[in-house]
Amino acid sequence: TIRVVDLLDKAAKNLESDLSSQPRRKANLRATLGTTYQSLGLARQAIPLQEQVRDFYREAFGPEHPETIWAMINLATSYREADRVVEALKLQEQALLLCRKVFGPENTNTIGAMGNLATCLFREGIGRVEEALKMREEVLALSRKVNGPEHRDTFTAMDNLAASCIAAGRGEEGYALSSESVRLSSKLLGPEHPDTLTAMHNLAAACDATGRREEAIKRHEEVLALFRKVLGPDHFHTLGAMNYLAISYHGAGRLDDELKLREETLALRLKVNGPEHPGGLKAMISLGGAYSWADRDDEAIKLLEEALPLSRKVLGPEHSETIGAMFSLAASYSTAGREDEEIKLLEEALPLGRKLLGTGNAAMPPAVNHLADLYEKTGRKDEAAALRKELADEGASATPAPKPAPSTVDIKTLEAALELARKDHGPEHANVITAMTELAAAYGADGSGRKSIKLGEDALALARRALPAGDPRVIEAMNVLATLYRLVDRNVEATRLELEMKTLVGDGRENHGKPARP
Repeated sequence: TIRVVDLLDKAAKNLESDLSSQPRRKANLRATLGTTYQSLGLARQAIPLQEQVRDFYREAFGPEHPETIWAMINLATSYREADRVVEALKLQEQALLLCRKVFGPENTNTIGAMGNLATCLFREGIGRVEEALKMREEVLALSRKVNGPEHRDTFTAMDNLAASCIAAGRGEEGYALSSESVRLSSKLLGPEHPDTLTAMHNLAAACDATGRREEAIKRHEEVLALFRKVLGPDHFHTLGAMNYLAISYHGAGRLDDELKLREETLALRLKVNGPEHPGGLKAMISLGGAYSWADRDDEAIKLLEEALPLSRKVLGPEHSETIGAMFSLAASYSTAGREDEEIKLLEEALPLGRKLLGTGNAAMPPAVNHLADLYEKTGRKDEAAALRKELADEGASATPAPKPAPSTVDIKTLEAALELARKDHGPEHANVITAMTELAAAYGADGSGRKSIKLGEDALALARRALPAGDPRVIEAMNVLATLYRLVDRNVEATRLELEMKTLVGDGRENHGKPARP
């Protein structure tokens, strides 16, 4: 079977020898091929063509020619989708300045360039969520003024602003914007148009962010079925919809459904993109992490050992996905009793984790202590002493993490409060989660390690199922459980939770909204 991508590859190769006497036509065809690759989710293949197009127009017509500016915008979009976000951001900033100068501040090209820059600011690796939010508010206001309230660009701007509201913790605003975007897109483009499906997807993400768990799953499932019907089972939008449904399943505690979907996603990603594409690689890491959380350590180890060197190569050794994969793999090594391999990996992962989380982050000294404990356990006492001296020199405690502070309310009172909350509100109410978390902390302070961890794990699982991912009660449940893990020297698991908390509260990731359309 001949695939579209095979035809594109052949056409791109032929362009190198054809049309040598017609450079402008050659540039136009390269631009068309690059846009086609981009629309298929093949940004890395688009980039060399789009770089040549940008260079041709800049040399032939100058940096302020409209063709040059559009070539810059298309190239920046491909950089962004290929996870080259720093290059994308720099190029989008240049393009926006040129758009304002050449087209004017209220021209549709300028508004579009603002939207693309906001998406770069929103992306992982940049994480400037508040700046993106402010710019997207400006884009929506300008689009309503210039294009009108029911123009396609206007409800696209609404959709993107909804994603920023969700990431900034303004879930109800995001839900309202997404609902209106779906209504307008369905009316103007039809219920199965790809833009309508994207709006439906973002509405499902808004349901996740506002605690509407059942509605979120129902909408994610509906969107996935429509993407499969309209775009096909292996289109990159379909694969993205599968990932977000898996996240929603995880939040609802449906781990078997999550694992099944992640396995299917990985198989399709490898078929379409191969293991060295960022999408395929992230699918490997996500499935490996899911296996690790599900205590399927043999499968986690096999997959993460394959994914980790690829992640270092493709995403870079300091990327959050790479570091997360290292801690997931170390946790599985620990459970499997493979101490030498755990030590080797932690020796690499801990400096990177400290850099990512910050040197003052409370997660790091206990994690370093865990490595020192492993050194002592394996007879490497001098290295253990050196690590503890390093911590002391930095002013950090070289002793295990402190117990949670004892509650001023006795444990029996907290147990009674938990039972009363369950009776008054039902088993999954937010008040129940808070009571479980407080009681788990009190058990830990009282020295009841096993009981405290079991209750802490139950509280976190319930919080993930019943509350939005960034809800303060979810973060608190994670924080308490991380502290309890440290009490029993399960520091790798504690550090993994800290990395997840960092992602939820500080990195501006896109788990709660699909990236904006260019």
